Amino acid sequence: MIYRRRLTRAELRQRASHKMINGSWNDEEANEHETQLKNRKNTGRWIAPILGTIVLTLFIFLLFWNLYHFFQ
Repeated sequence: MIYRRRLTRAELRQRASHKMINGSWNDEEANEHETQLKNRKNTGRWIAPILGTIVLTLFIFLLFWNLYHFFQ
């Protein structure tokens, strides 16, 4: 479960007015676009930690590899 900040009353009002202006209460296209954006945002949430772990592991491995050969 991703933590989501609770919206303030002003933000809720702003979102509601935007929906009324755009006429996208149940517009299928707008909904699909929103889902795509959400998916793209969530992709970064699992790619970033995996890449970070790989890079960190590689860095530590190379550090110890260099120390091992330096003290031989």
